[in-house]
Amino acid sequence: MVQVNWSVRAKRSLRDIYDYIADDNPAAADRVIRGILKKSQMLGQLPYIGQACRIEGFEHLRILVHGHYKIFYEVEESQITIAGVFHGRMDVKRHLRGE
Repeated sequence: MVQVNWSVRAKRSLRDIYDYIADDNPAAADRVIRGILKKSQMLGQLPYIGQACRIEGFEHLRILVHGHYKIFYEVEESQITIAGVFHGRMDVKRHLRGE
């Protein structure tokens, strides 16, 4: 089993997603975040389940989809680092690069 780590950016992404949804519906925000977390836990056993993705600055980036959200992660030898979680309509390249 591979260890799954969350980057600071990814943790902030989850908070932002929660806050945005919770403004209208806190229960829905809880469900979405729980779903994202549950889906990301699969990566510990199935690290290559997501689709490969090429974004400059990331060598081994992959995407796992949960509903309207994309979980971006990098697979390294003994660990997975979740780089960010973004709504499918966002400009992910800009956010991952911190622009």
